[in-house]
Amino acid sequence: MFPERLSTDLASLRTEVPRPAFTVEVRFDKQANRAGYRIALSTINVQKRLSYDEADQIVETDPALYTLHRIAKQLQDSRSNRGAITFRRAELKIRVKGDEIQITKINPNSPSRFVVSEMMILANGLAADFASVNSIPVIYRTQEPREALAVEDILSPALDGVDSTRTAPWIRHDPQRDLKSPALDGADSMRTAKSPALNGADSTGRLSATYKSVEALAFERLRKTFKRSRLSLTPGLHSGLGLGAYTQASSPIRRYADLVTQRQFTATLSGVPVPYGREELLQILAAAEAAEQEIRAIEDRSTNYWLLEYLARYKKGESLLAVVLDPKGNIELQDYYLRGRVSSPAKLQPGEVVHVRIETIDPAKGEVRFRIA
Repeated sequence: MFPERLSTDLASLRTEVPRPAFTVEVRFDKQANRAGYRIALSTINVQKRLSYDEADQIVETDPALYTLHRIAKQLQDSRSNRGAITFRRAELKIRVKGDEIQITKINPNSPSRFVVSEMMILANGLAADFASVNSIPVIYRTQEPREALAVEDILSPALDGVDSTRTAPWIRHDPQRDLKSPALDGADSMRTAKSPALNGADSTGRLSATYKSVEALAFERLRKTFKRSRLSLTPGLHSGLGLGAYTQASSPIRRYADLVTQRQFTATLSGVPVPYGREELLQILAAAEAAEQEIRAIEDRSTNYWLLEYLARYKKGESLLAVVLDPKGNIELQDYYLRGRVSSPAKLQPGEVVHVRIETIDPAKGEVRFRIA
């Protein structure tokens, strides 16, 4: 969105270089309960930059990171009690270098990514509260309450004959709770990252077929209960995050709407009129929402193309594990989260793990079809 000079230098957090910042400062007591907050313009000086992997290695021994992780877990628990769903699947990262396609998986539940995610949600939620209380016109993100299905409705038939406490401990299966106090909640990310067996994995660290079957079906059924999030000039519930109001101000380099929101806060905190009135924000909101949908569609098409190209090049004749999603023959490849259909799906049951082979594939058209191996 910005020229390289801005995005990789002036607006980047470089070590030992003072940078102006929009700061959400939060105070916690010894029990990790929030005691108060303030929002201010500040100057920060980064002392050390860490990669996610580097932070994961020291999170248990570094006092500051350990405390942040403890607070993050408390924040997640509080949001879950207000109805948030914290069900994160691994993310595929596709890199294309020359003629080579590389696919890796990112664990969103690693300790460092978990901390960053929760602190971002905290900052954006408090920014929304601050804007609402002080009548600062900003763009909010809202999400209507999802359909309130019982735990059994989400997990069955995924859990038929499965001991979920052993194969998938991230599922809290309590018959007295429905999704207003979610059953699908992340396990302690510090423990599961260090102990694969606690995260549905075998001794080699590979996720069991049963675990992946439960995960795929639970995610599929849960996904259908959510409403699409919307942009609005009026604060409102964001049910997926379990927050009464939510704005986005944490990524001004990546999202224009975040930049606009930060400009509104900067003006207010500096004691000058805000640069955007409601009419201008409405125009920005409409353009941002349309651009967001277009960008998401482009990203999805790009990811799908390169994933299909990868499968066509390297996996065309191989047997692949897949989870059956429904009796119609819709499946999901376990290792790639790719949806498709199998020919002759008779007698296939949801949750069943099957071996499939690629029958036809056309990356350019985004089409693939499988057959039972």
